[in-house]
Amino acid sequence: CLAPVCAFLYVSFSFFLFFFVFNMEPYLEVRNHCVLLWLGDGQNRLRTPYVKKLLQLLDTILTDDKYSECTALITVGKGRYFSNGIDLAWLGERETEAELTTFLQALSKLLAQLLTFPMLTVAAMNGHAFAGGALIALVHDKRIMQHSAGWLCFPEVFLKLQFRKAMLCVIESKVPKEAMTDFIVLGHRFTAQQAADARLVNKAIPKEADILAVAEQITREALLMDSPRMRGGEYSREGIAMQKESVYRLPILELLKETEAKSFRMSKL
Repeated sequence: CLAPVCAFLYVSFSFFLFFFVFNMEPYLEVRNHCVLLWLGDGQNRLRTPYVKKLLQLLDTILTDDKYSECTALITVGKGRYFSNGIDLAWLGERETEAELTTFLQALSKLLAQLLTFPMLTVAAMNGHAFAGGALIALVHDKRIMQHSAGWLCFPEVFLKLQFRKAMLCVIESKVPKEAMTDFIVLGHRFTAQQAADARLVNKAIPKEADILAVAEQITREALLMDSPRMRGGEYSREGIAMQKESVYRLPILELLKETEAKSFRMSKL
């Protein structure tokens, strides 16, 4: 008699684990002088609600006093994926052009906000970063990637999808010219070491290394926090934002155009 009850409890518990533990929503955490933006522990595919949640969290960092002393942002996933990019199956199910437009407007806003975020930003690639996930990694100031943990790749050539002008401007501002053919045109999958050799990431680290500790150390070094010449506090959020807006002026302008676009075609992502 207890068998049906036990079966029900088992299924209910499995359902809870799958949706609330193994598909955790993005969230924030403070670690020393850094804000950690956890992308989640699934494939972290980009859909409208997910992108809007990331935008909300970025706004929270800038408005909540809890994060006022933080000087760097580290974005990281859990498990096999950093982000597996846009959920094309989900996107293909959108029934109206307005839904597609809403999604791409939100994505453009997210890329622009990360590109100009008024802190030093580090993408700690714990696993695969494909397509839109690779783009999110690129808009960070620095990138690290673990050996044998995943690939960095733009597979658009195999999907027969053309890059939108704004996204291509972002890529051109971040990817060395000598890597454009293999990385963008041919869609090669880069391991951590290959990505480091091609200067797509700043550092390839051992799989067993503590990726957050490495990312945090990179921010300390970049902000000169351990240098007698500067203690990090001399970098203001306003100053960092101003420099980013100057350096990335062209991609930012194109991304802002995208946030105001009235319609998009599916063949261009």
